Amino acid sequence: MPPRARPSPKQEQLKQLSGAAQTRLAIEIVAGEKDTRAVRAALTVLAERPIPEARPALVGRFEQLMAEGVKRDAGAYLRAAILTALRPVALPEDAPMLERAARTYEFLPPARSEEAHQLRSGALVVVNEIEPKLAGLHAVRLLADPHTSRLSGEPALTAARLLAAHELFHPLYHYALHHYGLQPPEQRIPEVLAECLKSLAGMPASLVAELVEKYGGSDNEVVLVGLLDLVLEYEPVDFVRGLMRETRKYAVYHYLVTRLAASHAARWTALLAEAAAQERDDRKLALVEEALELGGPDRKLTEALETVRRRRAGRGL
Repeated sequence: MPPRARPSPKQEQLKQLSGAAQTRLAIEIVAGEKDTRAVRAALTVLAERPIPEARPALVGRFEQLMAEGVKRDAGAYLRAAILTALRPVALPEDAPMLERAARTYEFLPPARSEEAHQLRSGALVVVNEIEPKLAGLHAVRLLADPHTSRLSGEPALTAARLLAAHELFHPLYHYALHHYGLQPPEQRIPEVLAECLKSLAGMPASLVAELVEKYGGSDNEVVLVGLLDLVLEYEPVDFVRGLMRETRKYAVYHYLVTRLAASHAARWTALLAEAAAQERDDRKLALVEEALELGGPDRKLTEALETVRRRRAGRGL
């Protein structure tokens, strides 16, 4: 194994400084240092202590890396770090550069997989700081980005969250109702669908019913949790009761009963009382007990907790 390269002198110097002196050196490193580790350390400093004076160095280094592409920044990790530092100090004139980044795709060997997804995601976040309407339009495109990472869900996850923050619900509804199902199964990313579903709370109940019908029988736990985040804002008691009775996805069940207990809504408290009195699955009973213990001072929850404890004790649990 080759010996590990020593940190550059400037990286060592950066560690020893603090305050304004450290920030000045960080700007100097970003502007001209070749050692990537030193640049990363400097970017961390500038992200933690953003100042407008750092912007020219950040923009200059970013433009340089964009011109060199994968040659100097395979995977776009350094460019993504620059965007994190640039976000608090970006100006409207940076928008064209950021739009280019939001449209950048880089395919790396050996599998020729696309690896610039975090660059597009980071660029979208910074565009939103300076041109929110423009960011919304890019978010619509990136929500359905065919090269979204299956590992991170980016940039589609960031796009979905941005659209929800701007209350731009139409593309989220379209994705949930049509686009997810049109994708080949191997390209579907449940986390993105879940993000869209949970962001649609407040839409007409008739439209929610259609999504419950479409995804209520999903075998994917992430999708079910996203759907629950949506439907618990409404009154689909029959669907929730059926899911509580039938599911053997204990992580979903745990999430559901915890949400029901925390809500203190009468319709959901009644379902917990039913589960406390009737559920026969020992694992589910334990999860109901745990949820009720966290439910706070509520008479009906307390009564349900006493019921489930008696039943578990009687079964030797």
